[in-house]
Amino acid sequence: MDKNKKIILGGLIALVFLLVVGFAAFGSQLTIKGTARVSTAWDVHISSITPNNLIGSAQNIAASVGESGLSATFETDLKTPGDSITYTVTVVNAGTVAAKLSDIKFYQSQDQTLDNKPAITYSYSQDKIDTDSHSKLAAGQEITFDVTVKYTDDYDPNNFTEVNIENDLEMVLTYTQDEEA
Repeated sequence: MDKNKKIILGGLIALVFLLVVGFAAFGSQLTIKGTARVSTAWDVHISSITPNNLIGSAQNIAASVGESGLSATFETDLKTPGDSITYTVTVVNAGTVAAKLSDIKFYQSQDQTLDNKPAITYSYSQDKIDTDSHSKLAAGQEITFDVTVKYTDDYDPNNFTEVNIENDLEMVLTYTQDEEA
């Protein structure tokens, strides 16, 4: 190999060496660090149950919201056919996540009695909680609905037995996260 080729080859090797050293000297290493937290809070609960609209000689014995607001109970004394009392129940979304009523279960212990007529009936204001527009609770919102207990108008009080003088109600509202919000 002639001398010029050796000089050119040596020069190229030196240039590559300088490029590697220069790249290392001026290169930067970037590091990204981060922390993420979920700060949402789920808090849908019953905030109040209030007796109102007493008809006839109906009496409210007790109405209360259970601990942590996950239940509400009431006790009513109905004396004559036609008596009724309505309880207004308030459900509030005190959390930060939008909620939607996904299911309602309504159970009565006394479905039917003598002559297929119940002595005591329950109903609730379906239009206030069943429709899609009323079933959603944004954070900070509340909804009220009514539960009515009634001594059936045409029930003969002479037909009372131990079995049909009481009627228990269980109403279960299931709220889930509203994924459309």
